[in-house]
Amino acid sequence: AGVLRYIGQDRQGRPTLLLLADRAMPFLTAKHRDRALLYVVKRIEPVATAAGASGFALMVAMTEAFDWDLDLVWLQAARSRLATEAPGYGSKLQALYLLHPTTFVRNALSVARAFLSDKDYAIIHAMEEPDTELSRFFDLRAIKLPQGVAVRGVTNVPEREPDPPLP
Repeated sequence: AGVLRYIGQDRQGRPTLLLLADRAMPFLTAKHRDRALLYVVKRIEPVATAAGASGFALMVAMTEAFDWDLDLVWLQAARSRLATEAPGYGSKLQALYLLHPTTFVRNALSVARAFLSDKDYAIIHAMEEPDTELSRFFDLRAIKLPQGVAVRGVTNVPEREPDPPLP
């Protein structure tokens, strides 16, 4: 099943992609991280380009099972690589929705708050209870989530063909 897919638009009319963090875990190993980064860039590129000035949104669905051995050196290198290979993506990402953020992610956000501007931090929306919080950002009837991502009021769609293999 897919790791990254289009789910609809948020209330601001921004196209929104859903990243299924648990399904991405096998690709976040040291051996596959660079290929995974290229895959994400390849999948986001058409959405970011088509979004124009309004930008796009990214929703990340996770569970406590999401456990990534964070490599800060690689993250810094990936950030530099994205700035070179996809320079407009950072400015076009206008909203980051985190569904069921893990303890690690909540702690990382607390630390990151000290390093982000108010404007950059304002795009992050961590939702502990998406059943009640998601409707502030989405018309729940207008988005389609894959089976396994349960949010009351949102239609779940059957799994589709798997995403193509990483390049």
